[in-house]
Amino acid sequence: MACSAGGKSKADSDPVTDPTEETPGTNPDDPDTNPDDPTTPPETPPTTPPTTPPETPPATPPETPPTTPPTTPNVSVTGVSLDKTTLVLEVDDFEQLTATVAPADATTKTVTWSSNDSTIAEVSNSGLVTAKKAGSTVVKVTTADGSKVGECTVTVSGESIKGNTYAYTLPGGTEFKAMLTPYIDLTGTPKFPTGDDSGSANVPARFIMGETEVTYELWYEVYHWATTDAGSGKRADGGDLYTFAHKGREGNDGTDGAAPTAAKQEPVSNLNWRDTMVWCNALTEYYNANNGSTTDLAVVYCSNAGYTTPIRSSADGSYGSKVNSAAGSFDNPYVNNSAKGFRLPMSDEWEYAARYIGTSEPSHTNWVLKDGVYYTKGNSASGDTQAYNAATPTVGNYAVYAVESTAVVKSKGESGKNALGLYDMSGNVSEQCFDWHPSCSGSYRAKRGGSKFDDAGRMQVGFVEKFTPYGGYDNFGFRFCRNQ
Repeated sequence: MACSAGGKSKADSDPVTDPTEETPGTNPDDPDTNPDDPTTPPETPPTTPPTTPPETPPATPPETPPTTPPTTPNVSVTGVSLDKTTLVLEVDDFEQLTATVAPADATTKTVTWSSNDSTIAEVSNSGLVTAKKAGSTVVKVTTADGSKVGECTVTVSGESIKGNTYAYTLPGGTEFKAMLTPYIDLTGTPKFPTGDDSGSANVPARFIMGETEVTYELWYEVYHWATTDAGSGKRADGGDLYTFAHKGREGNDGTDGAAPTAAKQEPVSNLNWRDTMVWCNALTEYYNANNGSTTDLAVVYCSNAGYTTPIRSSADGSYGSKVNSAAGSFDNPYVNNSAKGFRLPMSDEWEYAARYIGTSEPSHTNWVLKDGVYYTKGNSASGDTQAYNAATPTVGNYAVYAVESTAVVKSKGESGKNALGLYDMSGNVSEQCFDWHPSCSGSYRAKRGGSKFDDAGRMQVGFVEKFTPYGGYDNFGFRFCRNQ
């Protein structure tokens, strides 16, 4: 059949699908699908990939709930106690307190420490109590849980004894010392020389004597306490008020009764004998009010024979220029000789303390030996190594004399004290003693040591002067004593 160039025949046109025409490969007689036809590979069924089972996630162990520790019940504090509920200490002493919190299994046992007055006694964070000054306070321990409180009453004594030295600290901060005289047999035959060394005497027993003359600082603190009305006409401790004829003077040129100044360590002056005696009672009561001791010191000078009423007034009244000889009066008090309160020295006590050197022979020759004890000669200042009228006198190393003004106590330094450690036993102010002058009993009292404007002759330890109990001068002072 001829073909037109570029054309196509009807036979070449799109076939028409016969609905009866079988699909190739479905007829067994179709040579394309004949199984016997070796040229036709058998029909390979479609490859089905092996079935992969779904991935199994790793097994997760069952979740274990968190372990809760057993609950410890909170044990509340029910109280706190101290191993000591009272303490009595001397100044600068210390004591450990221990707190016990109850119950023993309390959850929180933390405590804090405090003192009601840390100027009297301090307490550390661990309960160590330190005494600071005379007085009484309360130390407390407080629990953090429940604020439970334990208490200890701390009383600080004003007296501290170190060997033969008694140190005192008053509540106002004034400090002073006293010395205990040595033991010697003072019974029987008189044991120490007196006067120009030809006389002799004994003292009843060992006694305590002030290291220095009473300073204005010391006088003023006691005087102010004793005369201050704290309410209802009573002192701060509830006792009766004191009254003095003289307020006291700082040295010889201060203002009477004024507050202490930089010169407060000068001796108090411008006092009469009655003032000094009554002040010793006031010092005893002031000490008792603050000493912390279970046993108070008995007052020495009383207005009754039973020693129950201290003399608290030196006001002259109608006796400004005469002696009141009535029993129990300020010029003739009942004296409790066994009491350990503060008092004036007896004249023999003063001389014994001024002369005493010791039992070893001194390196100088200015001594008298009596019953195995060496004493300064009577013609010397206390502590001096030669007579007051030696060719080259040394009295000025020991005594303030022949000058217009008093000096602070201990102005001569360590070398100026005597063998007992007492200062200014000669010079500065004359020291008033308790007893009557031996030649004028009932009229004049004895005074010793000489004063700042006296000459060297009056510095002699064997020299005794006399004075009225009602006269007060700016060269009169005193030194206290106590029975051991």
